[in-house]
Amino acid sequence: MRSNMKRGLVAAVTLSAAAALALGGCGSSKTGSGGGGGAITLKLVAADYGTGPQNSSQKYWQGIADAFHKQNPNITVTVQTINWNDFDSQVKTMVQNKQYPDVLEGDYFPDYAQAGLLYPAKDVTSPATFSNLLPVFAKLDTYNGTQYGMPFTTSARTLFYNKKLFQQAGITAPPQTWADIQTDAAKIKRLGKMGFGLPLGPEEAQAESLLWFLGDGGGYQDAGGNWVINSAPNATALQFMAGLVKAGDTEPNPGTKNRTDLWKQFAQGQIGMMQAWLQEWNLSPTGSQPPMAWMPDGAAAVRNGLMPGMATPAELEQLRQATGLDEDRLFLRLMIQHHLGGIHMSQAVLGTSKEKEVTEAAQLAINNQQRELTDMQALEKSLGAKP
Repeated sequence: MRSNMKRGLVAAVTLSAAAALALGGCGSSKTGSGGGGGAITLKLVAADYGTGPQNSSQKYWQGIADAFHKQNPNITVTVQTINWNDFDSQVKTMVQNKQYPDVLEGDYFPDYAQAGLLYPAKDVTSPATFSNLLPVFAKLDTYNGTQYGMPFTTSARTLFYNKKLFQQAGITAPPQTWADIQTDAAKIKRLGKMGFGLPLGPEEAQAESLLWFLGDGGGYQDAGGNWVINSAPNATALQFMAGLVKAGDTEPNPGTKNRTDLWKQFAQGQIGMMQAWLQEWNLSPTGSQPPMAWMPDGAAAVRNGLMPGMATPAELEQLRQATGLDEDRLFLRLMIQHHLGGIHMSQAVLGTSKEKEVTEAAQLAINNQQRELTDMQALEKSLGAKP
């Protein structure tokens, strides 16, 4: 049952493999997450990044909710996932109708913090969890000097290009600069194809624009958190984008085109280049399988819930406390451990993937990591560290 206490939300929560759930205080008395008291029901609302029932994010969150309930029998977490395309609008409707979630994944927390709907993150997470956040991500979840959200996911964006079209156009290497993009797009256009897919429609125009802003050293905000949308780097990026459109090197009317639609055309070989992310490969950022399940010995390779080579919170704290030569040696040891983990995972990719682009990337990672590993091991030896 729910109590009548003031409702709060926790935005963009992070849930560990041990189901350490950070909750808003909508329904509990002072029982905490595992104490005595009556039955408590909490509602978690998250985005669904899957492409169907098989890889729905519902499975991921439900698994965590079930594990949490097992550890805390008096607390039941109901899970609702909403297609990511409709997520923001439906959550806003929930809040307007005062049908507040107790735990919310999302990035619109400043509006809710301003309305007094959120708890400060430090009030609902353990000191160990709160202090172990990467500052650069923690800062993004801060409003007026108080952190309300807990970093959960980031999305990796990359530039995709069609090798077949590049070959037909006589382009021998992927673009390295904006000038390369402009030149290559014009060549692909002469094949009767779209040189560059520029999705500036309502689906996610702000994200596409940000990628170009960042490419010229701009962004939506400066280091002080001030809005600088009309900054010189941003204006330069917009002018370059407009130049691509004016030259006919993109699709007609980019302002009406969504990324999802353009990606289908890219897959059909109609577009030479475009920026996208794992969603377009039908891969959910939050799969339903256990960590490292893709790797043949993945389960055995996981240490304290971390992928191979990742430093534990205890090791990171030890590094923070170290000074002088001890700090240098420990840093090298952790980096060597990290590189060995990366090589191990990349070797596993070579044995499992049939995608040429993926295996080439894995082999490149092995080569680079091995070269750096050799350098670090030599440096470690010169500092007198034990193997």
